[in-house]
Amino acid sequence: MRKRKPTYDRQPVRYFEYVPIWGIPVFFRYAPRRTDCRRDGVLVEVMPWAEGKEHMTKTYMIFLSRWAKRLSWKETAEIFRTSWDSVFRAVKYVVGHGLKHRDLDMLSKSA
Repeated sequence: MRKRKPTYDRQPVRYFEYVPIWGIPVFFRYAPRRTDCRRDGVLVEVMPWAEGKEHMTKTYMIFLSRWAKRLSWKETAEIFRTSWDSVFRAVKYVVGHGLKHRDLDMLSKSA
């Protein structure tokens, strides 16, 4: 369960890659807060724009994966000046999210 807890320090500043604007790379710069929970130990705050230790924002991963549907992953990486691995991780994130949130109830009702 996510509850607010007092902050005791911050992690070093991290840069989160966002959707480029007019071909210019855009980054969020943020130092995540940490708290010391009696039950769970040291925890880092949940950031709604990123997943775990990923350096790309969720928005950018969705953006890249949508382009990767139309172009090859290599072309997508070249056009948006990122790596093939970043495109791969973006597609993996979106597919994983889709599988996790899929609803198969409609298939069984139509049979």
